[in-house]
Amino acid sequence: TAQTLRGLAQLLRAQRIDFQVVLLPIRIQVSLAEWRLFKRRYGLNGQRVDLRAPNRRLLAVCAEAGIDCLDPTDAMAAAIENDGLQAFRPRGDMHYNEAGNAFIADWLAARSRP
Repeated sequence: TAQTLRGLAQLLRAQRIDFQVVLLPIRIQVSLAEWRLFKRRYGLNGQRVDLRAPNRRLLAVCAEAGIDCLDPTDAMAAAIENDGLQAFRPRGDMHYNEAGNAFIADWLAARSRP
């Protein structure tokens, strides 16, 4: 992954094309209720699982390579917790529903470069 991101950035810079990475959070990263169900279903010790480790790893790779990386995970988690955002398809489906896609689109639009 790191090598791929660095290679893409190098290739696109040579072509003078802007490149950004956007991390799209998964269901259990942003919903405490879903995370509790997931842990119970699979018998996981939640203290031994770091749901944000992949994000930190990718953010670090991007920073080291000079790639702009956007991570809406905290914002989506807050919207789910505080505003009742229902961002995913029903019955455990990991895909965003219309509200989830709209949230990501709005979040990105607020951070887009002119």
